Amino acid sequence: MIQINLLPESLRRKETPRIAMPAIPIKKSLFLVGGAVVLIQLFLTLAALYMRFELVSVDRKITVARQDNREIVKQKAETTGMYNRMKEIRSLTERKFYWTSLLNELSNSMTKGIWLRSLYVVEEQEHAVKSEKVEKEKKPAKAAAERVRYLVLEGTAIGAGQETAFIGKFLKELKDNLFFAQTFKEIKPSNIKQKKIGDYEVYDFMIRCQFKRDKV
Repeated sequence: MIQINLLPESLRRKETPRIAMPAIPIKKSLFLVGGAVVLIQLFLTLAALYMRFELVSVDRKITVARQDNREIVKQKAETTGMYNRMKEIRSLTERKFYWTSLLNELSNSMTKGIWLRSLYVVEEQEHAVKSEKVEKEKKPAKAAAERVRYLVLEGTAIGAGQETAFIGKFLKELKDNLFFAQTFKEIKPSNIKQKKIGDYEVYDFMIRCQFKRDKV
């Protein structure tokens, strides 16, 4: 049966055009998505393996560096110990020569009427003012204990009334001696006592020689 629409073109009902959807190959799309996922997983696996390899390499380098550091510390300790032993040996050698020279110069400084009974070294603590500024401002200064060494000479002067003059002359000889001047900061008598031995008047004396810091 043939239907003829006699209505004018403007009054006719227009049909909605249908959109033709292209045919999507589902299998091919799934294959591409699956391939992409596999490639991403493979890349991540390779990256993880590379990072693990780098981590192992770094650990090995750290271990080797630690071993080298232990060896360096050991060698440094051995070198330091050897240096300290050499320093002690050198110090002992220098001290032997030092005391030999001191005794020799002391013998050269002996004068008439003087007899040395003993000599020894003592160490004492003295207080030294640290701040000159505080001293100028006349404020209480902080004092610090300082260890000082002295060479103590004990002797006797015999001279028929000239004992004090003999002691003074001996003291002058010590102060004028170049070796003593280089070795001691100060040389002074600390105790003089008169006593009688039989029919003779004698004077016992003590002289304290303060060592310089670099000579102790």
